[in-house]
Amino acid sequence: METYSFDYEKRTKETKKPAGRVPARLAGVLLLLLFFVFAAGCSKTGTVYADPSETRTQEPGAAETGTAGRGGQPKGKTGMEALGTALKEESSDSSTDESSDRSPDAGNSQNNPEAQITEEQAAEAQTTEEQAKEARTAENPAEEMQESGEKIAEITFTAVGDNLINEVLYEQAAQRAEKAGEDRDYDFAPCYAGIAPFIREHDVNWIDIETLMTDTLEPSGYPAFSTPGDSGRALIDAGWNVFSLCSNHTYDQGAEGIRQTLAFWKTMQEKAGQEGAGQEGGICCTGLWENGSEDDIPILTCKGRKLAFLTYTYGTNDIETPSDSPAHVIYLEEEELMARQIELAREQADAVIVSLHWGEEYNHEETEDQQALAQRVADMGADLIIGGHPHVVQGAEMLTAADGRKVFCAYSLGNFLCAQNAMPDPDAMIGLLLSCTFRFTEEGMTVEDQALIPILSDYGEGYADDHVVLYSDYSQEEALAHGMRTMYGFTEFDYGYVRDMLTAVVGEEYLELP
Repeated sequence: METYSFDYEKRTKETKKPAGRVPARLAGVLLLLLFFVFAAGCSKTGTVYADPSETRTQEPGAAETGTAGRGGQPKGKTGMEALGTALKEESSDSSTDESSDRSPDAGNSQNNPEAQITEEQAAEAQTTEEQAKEARTAENPAEEMQESGEKIAEITFTAVGDNLINEVLYEQAAQRAEKAGEDRDYDFAPCYAGIAPFIREHDVNWIDIETLMTDTLEPSGYPAFSTPGDSGRALIDAGWNVFSLCSNHTYDQGAEGIRQTLAFWKTMQEKAGQEGAGQEGGICCTGLWENGSEDDIPILTCKGRKLAFLTYTYGTNDIETPSDSPAHVIYLEEEELMARQIELAREQADAVIVSLHWGEEYNHEETEDQQALAQRVADMGADLIIGGHPHVVQGAEMLTAADGRKVFCAYSLGNFLCAQNAMPDPDAMIGLLLSCTFRFTEEGMTVEDQALIPILSDYGEGYADDHVVLYSDYSQEEALAHGMRTMYGFTEFDYGYVRDMLTAVVGEEYLELP
């Protein structure tokens, strides 16, 4: 006997084949045809209505068949038409059944063109969908169009502490450029070459520009810093793209220093392809606010996501904002303004990173004031807090904001590049690189994978070849040749000293040691 199933577009037969089925089947067909002759209308699936005028033919899941009659309704087949159709189907079924009995490959799609076409069409449809998805992702990398809760965008991030350029460093850079016969006046590239490959592996890289940078002012060191612009160019070439311009040294050169610094960094933004905030790629500068621009939030766009960057300082070495200055910093005491900016940043960006220039110099312990302010900044809406200024590292912790968000705070990343000859301290040679990941899903944004990676400013006798190196790339031999030992007699400074000091100050939870 036969059973029938329906697959929306066509009816398929699932046939069982008991022996001697043909005579019984033929008799059943004849009886069925006699009924069709006297019926007002019929079809293959035979829906007969009490009123013959309502007779119509339709297969389940398919469009109605037949020629349209009045009112757009399809006509039903007459009894004789149904008889002819049924005889043709019986003949065709018998032939097909006999062929199926003889052929062992009857169910193989290779011998079934209709099934084979269906498989090809399915494969083609899948390929088309994959191509469409790739096109969507290429147009907007942040939207990977995945299931709810799965990753949509992932931005890797780093931050380092003070890029503190004094006379030793810019004089070395000048000597290298002159020796190489280069067009530029200073060659700072070797200072960053050792860490540049690691930086370039990440999407967004933040750095504290401790000193003014210009192409016009004469360079100078402590206490009123002025740094050649070639240092900034070398940083951009090495992979940094977010620059914090707010520190206690921002007013060191008065209004002209601020004016020339703004001009330098605007030129760098234009050359990097980002004349204004919020564009994809380019570089972002923050912390030095042109007068009246306090509501203009510095934003860097990466993979279709917007990251806002804000920086505030405790002070400017008792130097007041020059009356004729075109820009100014924002002090930590201006909490109402800070809160407004953070609120604006949350409205305009997908993540908010806040840097605080605070704490006591050369003190590994964060103060209670730092801890309290960090909590308030987290409550204001910061997603990540980066601390600096003490010139040595301090601890880190995970805060819980008022709305329940987890906010990581590194109280001080210490120095990045330095040669602090005025106040030599081995701990000032040791810094931290903060690494983390911003993950964006359809459910929101989280900051994850926080790690504090040790780095050092390494130099030899006479501050020779001062450069930054990852602790994981450092060696005991290099540590024993460091200028801190050979020049200043800090004999306790060696490879193990770095590990021990960082473990004692930072702890092991976030510290990533080799």
